[in-house]
Amino acid sequence: MFGIFKNKQRKVAEAAIDSVLLPGIAIECWKRCCYETDVWHSGGASIYVGGYRNVNRWRRIMNLFYDEWRIINPLELDPGNSVMERCELYLGFIENNLMPKIQAAKFTDPECDKIGEFVAFCIARGLNDALFSEPERSALVYDSIPPDWLETAKFDRPKFEQWYSEKTGKRRVPRI
Repeated sequence: MFGIFKNKQRKVAEAAIDSVLLPGIAIECWKRCCYETDVWHSGGASIYVGGYRNVNRWRRIMNLFYDEWRIINPLELDPGNSVMERCELYLGFIENNLMPKIQAAKFTDPECDKIGEFVAFCIARGLNDALFSEPERSALVYDSIPPDWLETAKFDRPKFEQWYSEKTGKRRVPRI
C-alpha cells in the first residue's frame, strides 16, 4: 500500500516539475536551434538570406527543434507523435498567418525571436498555457491566431486584454 502511494506521489511531483520546467526547456531548445540555424561555420553569417523573412529558415529551425525535442521527450513518452503534429501545425501558422506580416517588416528580429519562443511554448504546453505565460510574447501573435484556435483554448479578446493590462499595467495595441 505504501509503495503505491509513494509511486503516485513521485508521478505527481514529476508532473508538477514538467509543467513548470518544460516551457523553459522548450524555449531554450528553440533558441539553440535558432543559433545552430544562423551560424554558418565559424564566420557567423546566416546561411538564410533575409533572416526571419525567409520561410526556409523557419522550416529549418522547426526541423531542428523537433529533433532536439525528441531527445528531451522521446517517442516512447509520446506514442501518438503529437509533437510532430504540433510542430507541423505551428509551422503552418507561421507560414500562413505570420510570414506575410514578417515579410512586410511588421515584426522586428527581436520580436520574431519572441514569436519563435511563443511557438516553442505552445508545442511544449499548448496554446492556452502559452497565451497566459508572458504578456509581451503573447501579445505579438494574439491578433494573428485563428479564431477557432482561441475558441478551443476558451480564450476571448476581453479576457486577454484584461489579463494583459493586469500583468503589464498598460493597454495593449493590436498588431494587425
